[in-house]
Amino acid sequence: MNLLLSKMKKINKYHIGTSVTILAVAIAGCVSQKDKTSTEVLGTYNSKQVKFSDLSIAEKTELVNAQKKVYETAQAILEKYYLDSWFADYQAKNKIASLDLAKKDFYTKNANISDEVVQNFIKENAANPQMQQIPEKERAGLVKQYLTRMEQSKAEQGILLKAQEEGKINVVGIEKPKDIQVTFNNEGYKYDSSLKDPKVTIVEFADYQCPYCVQAHETIEKVLAAYKGKVQYVFKDFPLTQIHPEAMPAAIAAKCASNQNKYWEMHKLLFSRAPMDKLSGDMYYKYATDLKLNMNDFKSCMEDKDKTLSKSVMAQLEEGNSIGVSGTPSIFINGQKYEGNLSFEGIKKEIDEKLALK
Repeated sequence: MNLLLSKMKKINKYHIGTSVTILAVAIAGCVSQKDKTSTEVLGTYNSKQVKFSDLSIAEKTELVNAQKKVYETAQAILEKYYLDSWFADYQAKNKIASLDLAKKDFYTKNANISDEVVQNFIKENAANPQMQQIPEKERAGLVKQYLTRMEQSKAEQGILLKAQEEGKINVVGIEKPKDIQVTFNNEGYKYDSSLKDPKVTIVEFADYQCPYCVQAHETIEKVLAAYKGKVQYVFKDFPLTQIHPEAMPAAIAAKCASNQNKYWEMHKLLFSRAPMDKLSGDMYYKYATDLKLNMNDFKSCMEDKDKTLSKSVMAQLEEGNSIGVSGTPSIFINGQKYEGNLSFEGIKKEIDEKLALK
């Protein structure tokens, strides 16, 4: 269910809202955007100049993200105007009495959700705690509303994608900021050790207890299957221990499995649960047994008496902090933070663009 049931009652792609602080900072930096690689002065304090190149990766990323917010807001406004115009043309072309009726006609033809689809969705997600929180008599109506809006959004995106391909929507008053490209240290686990010089590398900072990371894992699995031999994947631990107390023990369990050449097998088992299901110490030992690990070695390793493994995990977390990672999952594709939809289609589009580059 992708943890979206909580959003069913309020879905609006064009809800334009940006904090005044972010907007002010971003406009100052992106209306006249230049390549801030070395010399541009950001500002001064105590008469001392601070150049863009003086900033840490995390600080640069924070600025660029604020600039992106302004650019994306401008783009969303233009897309809204384009859709209004498109539906007005649709109304005229089909000789429909009003704009609202024109939209209703279009959505009926392109975003119709059957009762069978609704019931299948409810059945497939019956065990999800979020579904169980909804009174049974209200589920069908709420789910239908949610799925209908998702289909409507998909139909709108089809219209917008075609318009963008034809050059009909262009943000010209605000330049799109360049993504910050980061480099990573050698900490982490490479999925395909046979890939020597891949054109695309995905680096993910994640937390085994994070429900959103569980969902992202499903997407990553599909991506790696579809691009086998073409895309490298590197996993880095980023345990949010203040809210996920099992994140560190789970990361250590994966490292202990790695000592017996079973890292990826344990990794997949740790992410194989439903998003809201809990992790526990018993699970790590069960998985170790399932993987036929030497249990004495595994138990000894899990104690981490000299803190070698926990320090290794924290080194990856500190690396993430240094490049602006603040939550999980955080995904980088060829060193650039991926801010798009964490769906197979969204990541596939990004990968295909990278692969197409010479």
